[in-house]
Amino acid sequence: MKTATATKTAKVSFGDLNTKSTTKKATGVVLRGLERLVDAFTTAKSEYDVAEGRLETAKAELLDASLPEFWKKAGGESSATLQGNGKSAKIVIPNRYKLLDDEAASHAQDAIGAKVFSKYWEQAWKLTIKSELIPSSKQQAFVDGLKRLAKELNLPLSGDNSPLVVTSGLQPNDQFHAERKDLTLAVNLAIHQHGGGVAYVR
Repeated sequence: MKTATATKTAKVSFGDLNTKSTTKKATGVVLRGLERLVDAFTTAKSEYDVAEGRLETAKAELLDASLPEFWKKAGGESSATLQGNGKSAKIVIPNRYKLLDDEAASHAQDAIGAKVFSKYWEQAWKLTIKSELIPSSKQQAFVDGLKRLAKELNLPLSGDNSPLVVTSGLQPNDQFHAERKDLTLAVNLAIHQHGGGVAYVR
């Protein structure tokens, strides 16, 4: 039997644009004198990890068992209630799909079928612009250039159908983090409380 072959859509080429780096730097700093709190945290985290593992396993098993029934009886709906022994849960099918790389897309096409896959799946991408790496004197010109390009391509600049989504606010410049150690303790704590500073334990 001849297998249908999906028609390949031309992909946008990003050339020499950067891809995200996943390299993490290890820290060699050790803080002591917090034994009681560290013990409480690690104990609670261990218990949480075990409980979370059980919950994720139960969710996965329930999802695997309920998906066939959902598509048999509730296809077209966005959710359905699951009932048993006087208790209930909910299965939700949101209009949201993971981005597939080339290898995953190849497997998906084989599993879904070339005809359906080629009809509905197409390239999607997001281009992140790091404004902090653009000299402040050139940032407005950069934005104006993007707006002119969108207009030339007849793309909307605002509204739900606009491909340009802007999140604007204030954050420290590129040199701040390296020089932050020179600030006072009070200022550094204030940065966490009021200045958007991020900190977490794991």
